[in-house]
Amino acid sequence: MNHRMGDNIIDQNLSVQKTARYYRRPALTSPAKGCLFGLHGYAQAALPFLQELIPAVPNDWEIIAPEGLSRFYRKGTFGDVVASWMTKEDRIHEIEDHCRFLEQLHDIAVQQAPAVPLRVLGFSQGVATAWRWLCTGNVKVERLILWAGRIPTDTRWPDVERRPSLPVQVVAGDQDEWVNEGILQENLEWLNQQGIPAEAVHFRGGHVLDPTTLSRLLKA
Repeated sequence: MNHRMGDNIIDQNLSVQKTARYYRRPALTSPAKGCLFGLHGYAQAALPFLQELIPAVPNDWEIIAPEGLSRFYRKGTFGDVVASWMTKEDRIHEIEDHCRFLEQLHDIAVQQAPAVPLRVLGFSQGVATAWRWLCTGNVKVERLILWAGRIPTDTRWPDVERRPSLPVQVVAGDQDEWVNEGILQENLEWLNQQGIPAEAVHFRGGHVLDPTTLSRLLKA
């Protein structure tokens, strides 16, 4: 698509192949009893996020942690390298790129462990990415956990057949500086409007994953 910007400048796009990164912790038993996709938040990286998930996930589950395609230095020009799922710039193409990445990664996971229940956790910015992926892809998910983020209301769940088998869990800490009770309720109302069963989950803490709470949710 071309966008004219004045002064004979044209904004154009070219699709190219890009190598995406993800980390996985295979199930410690065979066959696996389940699979958890964990999508990190803004300015995080997949490996430390996976390491945060491990204590809360049963040993007989596989964990897959994809990394956002846009990497940058946390401190500007040095230090830890972190990632983002998207920015406001050329956002539609970034969304499409990430949805294709997650769809392909899911296909690989299914080949390695067919007929295994799938749960998806989106944390912070990963909430929007997880939601858009599941709304536009061909994935049947058992449970969706939306943790400390806002559901994008520009994307609706397409059909009843692919909705989660279990209620969507909308999670927020009572001291979260980014996601307050108002945003949590907006998420619940949006899900309710689409006829998707959902439940609010609170824990004591800020804008973080709480392993005790996550462990309880995964056992439900």
